[in-house]
Amino acid sequence: MGSCALSKTDQEKSIIPVIQLQYSRQALIKIHKKDQTDASQEFSEIAFHLSEPLKTYSDLICISNRIFQLSLSIIPGLIPRLDQEKVCQDNCFALSNDEYIFIGLYDGHGFNGDKVSLFCSELAQNLFSVVKSFPDPIEFLKYVTDKCASELKKSDIDSSLSGCTQVLVLYLNSKIYCATLGDSRAVLASSNPPEMVPVSYNGPFHMNPLLVEVKQRRNSILSKNIVPVQLTFDQKPDLPEEMMRITQCGGRVEQLKSDDECGFGPFRVWEMKQNFPGLSVSRALGDFNCKKLGIISEPVCSMHTIGEEDYFLVVASDGIWDVMDNDDVINFIENYRRLCKSKTKISVQGHLVNPSNSSISQMLCEEARVRWFSIIKEEDVTIDDISCVILQLKDTPLKSHIKNQNPIAKPQILNENLETSKIKDYQNKDLKRGSLLIPSSNSPIFI
Repeated sequence: MGSCALSKTDQEKSIIPVIQLQYSRQALIKIHKKDQTDASQEFSEIAFHLSEPLKTYSDLICISNRIFQLSLSIIPGLIPRLDQEKVCQDNCFALSNDEYIFIGLYDGHGFNGDKVSLFCSELAQNLFSVVKSFPDPIEFLKYVTDKCASELKKSDIDSSLSGCTQVLVLYLNSKIYCATLGDSRAVLASSNPPEMVPVSYNGPFHMNPLLVEVKQRRNSILSKNIVPVQLTFDQKPDLPEEMMRITQCGGRVEQLKSDDECGFGPFRVWEMKQNFPGLSVSRALGDFNCKKLGIISEPVCSMHTIGEEDYFLVVASDGIWDVMDNDDVINFIENYRRLCKSKTKISVQGHLVNPSNSSISQMLCEEARVRWFSIIKEEDVTIDDISCVILQLKDTPLKSHIKNQNPIAKPQILNENLETSKIKDYQNKDLKRGSLLIPSSNSPIFI
């Protein structure tokens, strides 16, 4: 494929060989045949065309006399066997004015998931545009979430079995406020992680040995300079607190079963005596027929005070998190963000995608799509929609080091029977390096 024209210094910084950072629009991959009657012809070669980003953007913005680099990208999914682009159900945005940055990402599911995510994305942007100040940022994010839920129910969109996840982020006065539903995620890169963070959920990645192998094959050597700080947690049905609510409402949480009754794939929410609806998240906007099973639209909210050693934030859909873990994403961004194009509003056409002609957000989405190839080789699956927003707060000192003796935060879930006084104490305490605000007594508490 050739190589990018990088200086020796830049090449020494890179962890993935430069030749691997060229992304073509043509792909050829061997996929297990559906009909394997002929053992000698176990694989079939399938050539397909990779879809262009639906949206890509990168630019500098000025907030409170500080310069930030902001980029976003959305790449639609693909049905490889048919060489057919699927209807994209991801939507994301990033708005700013002189004081605030407002980021939103919605990942739809179900027959009308694309309509649901678009409706919520547009409504959230409209609500931000009419609000002049945010005396309580968390209350604003809750208001936006509640408004999306109520207006969606009154709309003409059939959301009975369709919905979307949500990540809302508001940057204000060197603080990051988040409100999340489902399994889209916000992760911060830092060399001084806080002691209290949500528990990471890496099930989809670590349960698949193919993805672990391809991570090693892509030479994603982890940097010792920065670590990921997960500001949100994936609200999955098999989490103890979420499962308790679902079972109390009469639902059950199980994986899909193979012919030999072995479970596979993510845990899903079902009617007690029916294989329906099979939702893989425990909180979402829409999915109104699933409310009786304990699916709620009450967001989990968090606040983080940005420190001197916090460098960038990435908000992404599970199209990225299902094939790359937090460490991999943070290190990819860190090692290539300086090489990528800082200003762009369109994707390069007719050329290989590489750092010299694309934003860091598009490069991350392209890399995630490469990881999907390892899955579709073995399984007859669709490449998911892939989207992300990356907010670069500051550059990273090349020789920075992690101050904490133990760089990987070790959070734990507090017992649900924790006394009410202690719960209130955690809710009201503005932690020095970060805190998680609890929306209700039924929600998990993390330390």
